[in-house]
Amino acid sequence: MKKISAYLSIYLALFGCFVIGAWFVWRSFDTLTYLLAERKIEAIETAQSEVGRQSSLIAMGWTVFVSLILLIVLMYAESAFRKGTARGNLLQRIAGIYGPIILLIFLVDLVALNIRGWVGTWVYWLVLVLELGAGVGLLIYGRKKRASV
Repeated sequence: MKKISAYLSIYLALFGCFVIGAWFVWRSFDTLTYLLAERKIEAIETAQSEVGRQSSLIAMGWTVFVSLILLIVLMYAESAFRKGTARGNLLQRIAGIYGPIILLIFLVDLVALNIRGWVGTWVYWLVLVLELGAGVGLLIYGRKKRASV
């Protein structure tokens, strides 16, 4: 029974890692397309027709690249979570992986806010503060000296 609960905790943590990784992929794609939309508007004003196709190619390439990075992170996370379960420090390993991903989401949201001219509702600012706090807190907790077994 202990082995089943260990596997269950590993794969639940891995699923959580996938979810926040997919959130990062989506948010970064959304921010990039907003940036490229401004580029398209400028191109339309100057009658450059190739910019639309280039923007689509850049957005697709970015999504494939970030998705491959997410796949590598998930493979690393599975290994780290297995080691964490065996050594009894799974929560620290989860925090060590979730923290940087949440900080990346914070950076993407910050760039998106900058593109919009720093105009956002109070909920958007609250989400930014929560992302920063959660990311830094998880990163600090994940970097604590782990007990070696």
